[in-house]
Amino acid sequence: MLETKILDEKVLDNKKVIFQTIKKIYNDKGDFLIRQKIILPYLTDDELLARYRRIKPIVSIDEIYYYLKRYNVDMMRNHSYLWDVQKDIREQVDMSDAQTLAEFPCYHTYGFVGYFKPSIAEILQQFPDDVLDEANAFYMISSPENEYDLNMQSAIVNAGCHQSVVKALKLKK
Repeated sequence: MLETKILDEKVLDNKKVIFQTIKKIYNDKGDFLIRQKIILPYLTDDELLARYRRIKPIVSIDEIYYYLKRYNVDMMRNHSYLWDVQKDIREQVDMSDAQTLAEFPCYHTYGFVGYFKPSIAEILQQFPDDVLDEANAFYMISSPENEYDLNMQSAIVNAGCHQSVVKALKLKK
């Protein structure tokens, strides 16, 4: 590869994720490939742990909400927190006074397009700044569930991610 040039760059709807269109020139003949990629924000391990201490993931099973087991940094970065929900749930969450602070789009990388793999780190890295200090929980309210959903997100999927919507909450302690 001789050259890589950014043709276009825009900030996506959650204001923390960048969508780039890149041109890669491969040889002196000018053969090139244009592709798109998504750049997610990054937190250091210390920053990630600080957010995780304050903002916990919760899940809904049959309309009952639960906290999950504790995750280490490696698991927060490299594993889907939704894959083993049945064995990872812990105590029930009291949602009676839950306050919704924000609903925001969130982007998740994948290893294979057919596997939705949201990580806790990806969500905490994309958390809206204006609710970061107030929020103490989050849960996912929508995600791609089938081929139709993935087709509706084709530009995002082709750039290496899936999109979900996450709800930031303030729960009573």
